[in-house]
Amino acid sequence: IAKVCKRRKLALGNIWVPGDGPFLTTSQQFQSYVSDNEDLVFFASRCTEYTFRFGEGIPGKAWKQQDSVWVEDVTKLSLAEYPRLAIAKACKVRTSVGIPFVVCGATVAVLEFVMDEVRKRDEDLIEDVKRSLGHALMMKVNAGLSVEGGSP
Repeated sequence: IAKVCKRRKLALGNIWVPGDGPFLTTSQQFQSYVSDNEDLVFFASRCTEYTFRFGEGIPGKAWKQQDSVWVEDVTKLSLAEYPRLAIAKACKVRTSVGIPFVVCGATVAVLEFVMDEVRKRDEDLIEDVKRSLGHALMMKVNAGLSVEGGSP
């Protein structure tokens, strides 16, 4: 994930995986950031405190829709739409992208990337992430680093 973040100039990448119950969780083990921006480093540390229900936030929406979710400017969303809104505004997070990895109809992980600038939807970036990380992510899932995926 670090290589993709660096190559595509993505400030932070999180891998959200289904946890115990109907939630997506992340941890520092599943994060990568290439920015030395202290605000984004702080935002990354706070992400580990959140879980997302099916359909909630960018990761939860991507999980539910089993399709990529791209928000050009999260600061224009409501707290209901983006539960990390206050911390995102304080840390100058702008664009957020959720990319689900679906295997046999089950979402096994959602990759989320955040940027400190507004970026328009970029299908090439989404496809690059899927190509670059799909195989590596599947190897980790098969190795048991993630729990069962799917819908709640």
